[in-house]
Amino acid sequence: SLASNLLDAGKAAVSFAADFELALAQVESIADEGFNTKAVGEDLKTLAREVPQDLISLTKGLGDIIGSGVTDASDALKVLEVSAKAAVAGLTDTATSSRGIVFVLNAYGKSAEEASGISDILFKTVDEGVIKFEELTSVIGDVAGPAAQAGIEFGEIWAAIAFLTKQGISGAVATTSLRNLITRIIDPSDKARAAAKAL
Repeated sequence: SLASNLLDAGKAAVSFAADFELALAQVESIADEGFNTKAVGEDLKTLAREVPQDLISLTKGLGDIIGSGVTDASDALKVLEVSAKAAVAGLTDTATSSRGIVFVLNAYGKSAEEASGISDILFKTVDEGVIKFEELTSVIGDVAGPAAQAGIEFGEIWAAIAFLTKQGISGAVATTSLRNLITRIIDPSDKARAAAKAL
């Protein structure tokens, strides 16, 4: 009946609102002091209307981003928006997308304003290589840290990943190989040191 359907809809709405409040409270618990729960909640609702991602997933995604080191709420929301849009375009979820983007931000000491540029380079890698966005963001951590430590621009790394995957090498193998190569450059073996001294 209509009354029964309305009652069920009301219960679902109350349950969803409770889940949202709980997720938001969990984010607040790890955020910086001065975290404005009401304002952030409204920002999340606005974002949920702009991208086809549900409000609870976006809220949990915000928590993941803050927990990964982007502690300022305003910066975290910027990264979340980029990550959510990238997730839609890359046919993955916000959590996977944000992990890759935040890892690069942290590795290279970049600001939240540069999240969009990082996302663009990741998609360029996908376009020019043979690798899916979800796979790329999942394996990015294998090479971004060592590359940053060696002073290698991340644009050069993603170009290398695109090239290697185009040769039929999987994303995981490509990033592992690059990481091993860079690690040897950063910390050469005793044999390599001896050979260098002999030059």
